[in-house]
Amino acid sequence: MIAELCAGAAAVMGHNFPVFLKFRGGRGGATCIGVLFFLMPWGIPAYLAIFGLTLLLTHYPTLSYSVAFPLFPIYCLASLPLMGMGSFLDRDTATPCN
Repeated sequence: MIAELCAGAAAVMGHNFPVFLKFRGGRGGATCIGVLFFLMPWGIPAYLAIFGLTLLLTHYPTLSYSVAFPLFPIYCLASLPLMGMGSFLDRDTATPCN
């Protein structure tokens, strides 16, 4: 899991600070969403539901992205006990990552 996190962080940093643009002007939002989808696939339906509902209500894709993006990891971490993976706050019941 550590290798995936490091690779994802490197991909996002590479998109945020591209060498070809002298480390300026990059966009890493879509890359970050892709990394989160890879690391936490069980949260994809919730992300799409939040994004779709916000888009339906506001008609602003940027606002929808801005609302759904911070809620995605919160939902995924909160749903771990429901999936039988233990709570991220309770070390006694959490399963170790190999």
